[in-house]
Amino acid sequence: MKLSEIWVYPIKSLGGVSIASSKVLQSGLTMDRRFMLVDEDNQFMTQRQLPAMATLGTKINNNSISVFEKSNSTNEIQIPLIFKSERSISASIWESRVDSMVAAQCYNDWFSNYLEKTVRLVRMNNEEMRSRKLSVAPYMTDMSYADGYPFLILSRASVAQLNAELMEFGESSVDIRQFRANLIVDECQPFEEDKLKSFRVGDCHFNMIKPCARCQVITVDQDTGQPSKQPLKHLAKTRNSGNKVIFGMNAAFVSGSQINVDDEVIKAV
Repeated sequence: MKLSEIWVYPIKSLGGVSIASSKVLQSGLTMDRRFMLVDEDNQFMTQRQLPAMATLGTKINNNSISVFEKSNSTNEIQIPLIFKSERSISASIWESRVDSMVAAQCYNDWFSNYLEKTVRLVRMNNEEMRSRKLSVAPYMTDMSYADGYPFLILSRASVAQLNAELMEFGESSVDIRQFRANLIVDECQPFEEDKLKSFRVGDCHFNMIKPCARCQVITVDQDTGQPSKQPLKHLAKTRNSGNKVIFGMNAAFVSGSQINVDDEVIKAV
């Protein structure tokens, strides 16, 4: 098994960026979900509420993030990686409240106009990281703005198996991007990632926490923003556990420093 792709999502629920290598922290890959959009009540926004967020792509530059309309790349804005802010808010994400810095109004207006909803862009105050307890080592982990856990692992073989099943029923195939994984592995059997309890990638050691429970985000086309019934409807029949649809695995970082595309993924003893 090898690591075939590394993905980060600098702004939560916007398009991701495929990268060749990344430093690894307990809270996730270094550029993963450090920014997000919130509504007027400081509640986090995702493709669940605003599928059009999928139509915005991102690029990571030396000192900024480029956000652009995927169907019209001339509609673009540059956001500093570190922006000064006179305002901080307590942003809500699930049960967490996170001290967050609010971007300048010009950035908020750009997103609000595009999404046709009043939103604000916020950045994590690094001194106020989220954290949660775990059932496996390291037993406590820092968190970014990710939904539940710092890392999401998925294999290409699992998506290929799903697409084969969908096609048998006359349904369209789905894009692996719809699952918004961080680490995509290859050269393995379908759902082999489900069987990994502990594994190494390069010099990094990870422990699996639990299967990832999926929501309607996996039905959203990551270019057009159009939702559909699949693959959630099919997976509800084939990958249902405790009335939750599971696909991919959540993991926690134990030790190490960096991962690279083409690193071997080795089951740890």
